[in-house]
Amino acid sequence: MPIPEHRHLRPWLISWLLRLSTAAALAIDAYVHADLAGRYDPNRGSAAISQGDLFRLEAGVSAFAALALILTAWRLTWTLALLVAGSALGGLLLYRYYDPGSLGPLPDMYEPSWYPEKTLAAIAEGAAVITAAFGLFGHGSWRRSTPSSPRARSEHPRTDDVQRAPPEDSQFPNDGGGDAPAALDTVHRIDYRHQASHRERTAMNPRSLGGSRERHRRS
Repeated sequence: MPIPEHRHLRPWLISWLLRLSTAAALAIDAYVHADLAGRYDPNRGSAAISQGDLFRLEAGVSAFAALALILTAWRLTWTLALLVAGSALGGLLLYRYYDPGSLGPLPDMYEPSWYPEKTLAAIAEGAAVITAAFGLFGHGSWRRSTPSSPRARSEHPRTDDVQRAPPEDSQFPNDGGGDAPAALDTVHRIDYRHQASHRERTAMNPRSLGGSRERHRRS
């Protein structure tokens, strides 16, 4: 797993923190439902679907969403995690405070009480809803801030790489090719030496400078 450069480190860390937090909450939810499934097997509906079967299904879906979120950070995986956690929390609160009876093939799962494992599942599902929502709505901005592929890095070159890029030959119009910068540098040095030599001769012979000025006045 490549670690991005310093300017992209903060979004990368936030994304991974949300992914791990959501996956951990979903894993706790999966464990609780799998552990309680046997206790609720006697509660069956009209289609021979027991509450224990629904708990096993919830445990499997939560575990799958947690694993998918660790492996990938796609928008689809964030959506799946949010839907799984939200539906589980919604069902738990519904059957805790309201008795809808049997809904089609589903059994009547009304249970107006709290116990440690149920409370733990509710807390884990609520935490997963919050972190998954943050991960889903911040997904686009973090991907733009964290180039994870060579193509993305080529579309966002580093500033020092751009400044250190060598000049192209097209900047020096010369049919001779890449020797144009060296030729121009040589010309500049010769011109500079000629001007320096002229200034030295003028400074050593001030009469010549005065004579040239007198001839200039007479003319």
